[in-house]
Amino acid sequence: MWITFFMCFALVCAGGDCFDLLAGDNAGREAPRQQRGSSVVPLEGLDPVLLAGGKEAQGDEAFAVTRGQFRYLFAGAETKAAFEKEPGRFEIQLGGACAKMGPTVRGNPDLFLVHEGRIYIFGSEECVKAFRAKRELEAKLDPSKFARVHRSSIVNLDRVKKLQQHFNGDYLVVMHDGTQLKLSRSRRERFRSLLEGG
Repeated sequence: MWITFFMCFALVCAGGDCFDLLAGDNAGREAPRQQRGSSVVPLEGLDPVLLAGGKEAQGDEAFAVTRGQFRYLFAGAETKAAFEKEPGRFEIQLGGACAKMGPTVRGNPDLFLVHEGRIYIFGSEECVKAFRAKRELEAKLDPSKFARVHRSSIVNLDRVKKLQQHFNGDYLVVMHDGTQLKLSRSRRERFRSLLEGG
């Protein structure tokens, strides 16, 4: 019975927007996505370079770049060139996965948020709220006492027992209670500095 249900659900999702079925709160909402071939125009057609800079301007199909599953539109040649020079900086982050739920959940390309100059998309409004709440909490923490060790983990520096070398040059943060957390390579130097009191 479960296999039959799963197969029916998969067929329904393949023919439509799964997020609308799962979220249930999108009824009556227009789907602003535009498709061209197999790529999707994300961000409601807004220019991602300007959006990352805090401005909203509608993109123009005459200035378009397809990257992966997305077809980005730009307000002009200047922002298109900036995108082409540094696409990783201006494209949707995390490969289009929901910034809250991670790689197992595809984000809705028109449900987005700009955080620290990067564009993230989400699977639902609830994911956006949770992402914002986490960032607001982090902003309230004393940066001399708390540090992010990975995308999903923040630790109290007073509770860190040691930094332990792991495989392939990776490090683990070992807490006083025995918990071990992987330390992101991009955060390693800053974290070491904080542990040493700097």
